[in-house]
Amino acid sequence: MEITACAYARAGLLGNPSDAYHGKTISFTFKNFAATVTLRTSTEFAIHPPGGDPILFPSLDRFVQEGHSHPAYPSIRSIGGTIRHFLAYCQRHQIAFIPRNFDLRFQTTIPRQVGLAGSSALVTATLRALMRFFDVSIPLPVQPMLNVQVETEFLDIPAGLQDSVAQVYEGIVYMDFDARHFKEHGHGYYEQLHLPTLPNIYVAYNPRLQEDSAIPLRQLRAAYDRGDRDTIAAMQHFAAIAEEGKACLLTQQWDRLDELINENFDLRSQVYPISASNHELIATARAAGASAKFTGSGGAIVGLYPDEAAFQALSTALARIGAITLKPIIT
Repeated sequence: MEITACAYARAGLLGNPSDAYHGKTISFTFKNFAATVTLRTSTEFAIHPPGGDPILFPSLDRFVQEGHSHPAYPSIRSIGGTIRHFLAYCQRHQIAFIPRNFDLRFQTTIPRQVGLAGSSALVTATLRALMRFFDVSIPLPVQPMLNVQVETEFLDIPAGLQDSVAQVYEGIVYMDFDARHFKEHGHGYYEQLHLPTLPNIYVAYNPRLQEDSAIPLRQLRAAYDRGDRDTIAAMQHFAAIAEEGKACLLTQQWDRLDELINENFDLRSQVYPISASNHELIATARAAGASAKFTGSGGAIVGLYPDEAAFQALSTALARIGAITLKPIIT
């Protein structure tokens, strides 16, 4: 038996720089980049990192009992953590399945550490593969919670739900993390936006702008938790931008959506430290006639462009500073 599952890159279109503030956000997944996981029935348990030696155990049970995180491979930690959380979920909910060993292989084309949710995609793809391999169904709203637990526990990433929600649901997803709804249901309100027409959306990234967003995100959270008025006001503003952006998408108000994208980044720059190189990425795109904001925490941007000539001008301008521009194939 062989199962292959994948999860796509994610771009945050509007909303919070993180979703852990009971706010609102809109993100989309696109097929240009993906993490792919393949499980194949085997006589022993094995995880094969691309280009590296396999992690071997005589059985899946032995891996769960004795396996430890592999410091050299964050991807192994995330995959191993996903397996453990999947098995623990099945045990908690008394979901029975036939245990069997498998050989796991994976690969990803998602550029690393530029805000396209590559680590979350690998976790999402692994969970999908496990569910199909063992014929287990986990409700869609629950899956992102499991994924975030893996990232926070095994990768020490201050992850929120936005990445995983978008990758689990796919397409353009509106998320409302209202505290009351979360308390009543254990998850946010998530809505796939099925749009007959899309605006001209681009994504661009500079692979040299890799950065670790953990520290600034923790600092931002600390400011929010201690009641910093500017931070709290910004989070409320982000939520309002996302809510208005949803209306713009549904009514095809592309000019206003264009303005909201720029407004989103300008607000973010007031509460989050941004490097000169990332500012240059934004400024170059805007000078070429496009709107621009980060897709995540920096290194990649997303926005709208008016026409094909503008897209070519945008691509040329961004290429001069080392960035690659593409038209996302939205799932």
